[in-house]
Amino acid sequence: MVSRSSVGIFSLVIIPSIYNFSQALNNPKIPDAVTVDVLPILGLTVSPLVAVLVLLQYTKYLDQNVIQDHKALRNILDLLKDTDKKMSARRQAYKGFSALLKSHSSSEELAAYIPTKKLSGREMHLKVEEGYVEHQLAADMMKRMEATKDPIVWSAHANVLAENVEHHLKEEERDLLPLIRKSVSEKKNLAMLKKYKSLRRQTQKFVTAKNAGVLK
Repeated sequence: MVSRSSVGIFSLVIIPSIYNFSQALNNPKIPDAVTVDVLPILGLTVSPLVAVLVLLQYTKYLDQNVIQDHKALRNILDLLKDTDKKMSARRQAYKGFSALLKSHSSSEELAAYIPTKKLSGREMHLKVEEGYVEHQLAADMMKRMEATKDPIVWSAHANVLAENVEHHLKEEERDLLPLIRKSVSEKKNLAMLKKYKSLRRQTQKFVTAKNAGVLK
């Protein structure tokens, strides 16, 4: 039997919290701070069912899932460019980073870039083309890194790669992803999301806890 006090707490505290969190997630301008990391905190005050419902709401849109991959990339970048770490550790970090970045880039191009090129809007088309260029620059730098054994040359490429990827992620989250959210229907967004996650599962062969991203 549910007490009146329990119902009151749920109505006054939990429901408004879920509503406010949901509103934040549905905002096309998604701040970096809004991530599934808040769920353990929410889990301390709400039931597991509520936490699951919030998680489902969070993973509803393409951009929110793309940002999960972005977060995983950022978490590896610091080690990749840390020249105080041993080369063996940095090369191992690169193995996970490159596996994620290659899969993420190709999946994003097929699931998001190609469909949005069919939409109207000069700004949308420009941002998509910029995304293609930045993906290609990253791919070229990774090829050079994988071809060299010189630690200085490798480190130089790692630093430039990290800077370029950080810029790309920030710009995409600020400009392109909100444009996609505003421009496509919910049905189309869901179709793009399903394709993105399917491609991610197919194309990333080396998966760890650190580089799984949306595959978790």
